[in-house]
Amino acid sequence: MKTLFALILLGTVALGSTVAQQGPEPAEKTPPAVAGGKVAPHLAWDKVEAEPIKRAIADKKPIVVFFPKEGTDVATYLSGDAYVALKKEAQFLYVPIDAARGPESEEPACPLLCANPWAAYGIKDSEESIIILDWFGNYEAVGMKYCRKPTATELEKGVARVRTQATSMQSKIDKHLADANASINKADFDQAFNLAMKILDLKVVGYTGIGEARLIYRAVCDDVLQEVAELAEDDSAAAREKLEALARVYTTKRAADVAAKIAEALKGR
Repeated sequence: MKTLFALILLGTVALGSTVAQQGPEPAEKTPPAVAGGKVAPHLAWDKVEAEPIKRAIADKKPIVVFFPKEGTDVATYLSGDAYVALKKEAQFLYVPIDAARGPESEEPACPLLCANPWAAYGIKDSEESIIILDWFGNYEAVGMKYCRKPTATELEKGVARVRTQATSMQSKIDKHLADANASINKADFDQAFNLAMKILDLKVVGYTGIGEARLIYRAVCDDVLQEVAELAEDDSAAAREKLEALARVYTTKRAADVAAKIAEALKGR
């Protein structure tokens, strides 16, 4: 109960898409503008652009993204030495409130560079939010979100947690990919497909192995399409059973083109 109560007070969220509850801003130990009789330094934010994201990827730094409300002074939003020190641990970017928003023409390499980052990360115009992403711009399964100004300690812990989750994500992808390749070597292509899907279902970009998982997925699907075409010419009960077995693996949600061909081959049997 003490842990739950502490989390509610902090207003932080669990990993993934759960949004933090709005809570009162915790009192600062020192006024944000003045500390020790002198003006406290402000944390500098870079605008969301390709170059700082490239630096984050190169340095493997989590990305802290600020979505300000209209009228918020971004330049002075986080003040104090404790905040400024975090620049060594993360890339700090903000999304200008007047940035153009429009429909996507194509999927960007980084979700942050999409036409409407508010929609991409589920940010409402009425809420001022800070989210922490991995260095590829992923939020789902690895990120965190604050619906109020976090303390420097909260940000430090959040950045460390996202870094740990990103490392774990790469390890998970590596294992699924190794198992998928092992299944291919055993000619167990259905299992290779399932393992490739486990990677693609993570809905993340940038990690090593995702491209290879897509190749495995497509190669297996193409082989199955050829097998389905051959089974479609076979009227035996065994062929029907094989098609039904394939239909349980290659569903419409996972492989729409394969599922359609299987359904067509089973029609009238």
